[in-house]
Amino acid sequence: MATKKSSTTKKKATTTKKKATTTKKKSTTKKVKKAVAGLPPLAKTIIAVVCFVLIATFILVCYFRPDIYKKLLNLFEPQEESFVTRVEGDDVYVNELKDLKVHFVDVGQGDSIVISLPDSTTMLIDAFNDAELLDYLKNTLNLKTIDYLIATHSDADHIGAMDAIFNNFEVKKVYRPYVEYTGESNFENNFNVGSKEVKTDVYRDFLDLLSKETYVDGSETKNCEWEFFNYNSDFSRNIHYNDSVYTYTFDFLTPTVAIEDIEYDDVNSYSPIIKFSYCDTDILFTGDAEKETLEEFLNKYVSSQDKQYLDVDVLKLGHHGSKTSTTEQLLQLIKPEHAIASCGAGNKYGHPHQEVLDLLLNYNDNSDVALYRTDLNGNIVLNVSTTGYNFILENSNVLPTDMYLAPA
Repeated sequence: MATKKSSTTKKKATTTKKKATTTKKKSTTKKVKKAVAGLPPLAKTIIAVVCFVLIATFILVCYFRPDIYKKLLNLFEPQEESFVTRVEGDDVYVNELKDLKVHFVDVGQGDSIVISLPDSTTMLIDAFNDAELLDYLKNTLNLKTIDYLIATHSDADHIGAMDAIFNNFEVKKVYRPYVEYTGESNFENNFNVGSKEVKTDVYRDFLDLLSKETYVDGSETKNCEWEFFNYNSDFSRNIHYNDSVYTYTFDFLTPTVAIEDIEYDDVNSYSPIIKFSYCDTDILFTGDAEKETLEEFLNKYVSSQDKQYLDVDVLKLGHHGSKTSTTEQLLQLIKPEHAIASCGAGNKYGHPHQEVLDLLLNYNDNSDVALYRTDLNGNIVLNVSTTGYNFILENSNVLPTDMYLAPA
């Protein structure tokens, strides 16, 4: 009984404390109200005007300067735990080795690929469909920064959501095509140059956002870096974990010439062919590369002595699986085991085309290339570890007969 009384006494004491706190809050509120009520009418008017101006200024800043709004939000959001202990040039030291993940986001008839790298950095290749992409980046991946952004070419189904990216994330470096916007603009001459002329609003908006983008690095605010991707755009980093070193590499296989010599007839052909490698897993990204780029690629590498270097595990099918972007000669050269098609359900273009699906199905003496499609599988995640890779599918209940059948 004595124990119960003691417990009851403690509960009463706690209740009394809560009541005292509540009374104190009410008392403070009353004092504030009384103080305001006692002010002369002019003082009240001034306070109201100041409050209105502050609120209006905040709303206008959020609307016209989303970059500032973005940075204000980041101040109050919890930061992700970093596994990086130090960085020395291209060498990164980590206390936990995370698997690398490549996310082929289901954005409909367009491309958006997110690569979560093991050094806690992120690459985004193309951006389409604001709502779907933002939901995935924010709610699934909890991203706040894009370290590397590649805009493969100027079409809307690849850069149409760049406004959402620049307005919601800090972007540190951009790789862009050698394409010039020829409409009315205030861009600096060295910024807006290229061998192909484009006059679309979506490309102008992309360049405008890029030219104004900044990010915070410690106590410094820096301008977003950019470059025209070319054969010298390759980069790699060494991940040090325990006593082992794991390297990832982005190798721009096309364009095969210097920036000033880059020139294609078709906008799609400005898309670079990039080989990405990590822990014996190789992926080939192709954007919307078509006949011109394929010919350039094959002419450069088909007679290469080191053909084994071109063998890849996964091919991201060019131009959503168009017959102009995947050929038998390409497949024979790169020998993929898996292929990914980023396309919209029931799209009017018939992507992926049946000719490509037949090539994949009958590849190498009836040994097929395993295929995944965003229109059927939804979001597709390629998980790469130090020992191999596997796929995680949003929807795995797809019949093989449907997988290799073009949309009607």
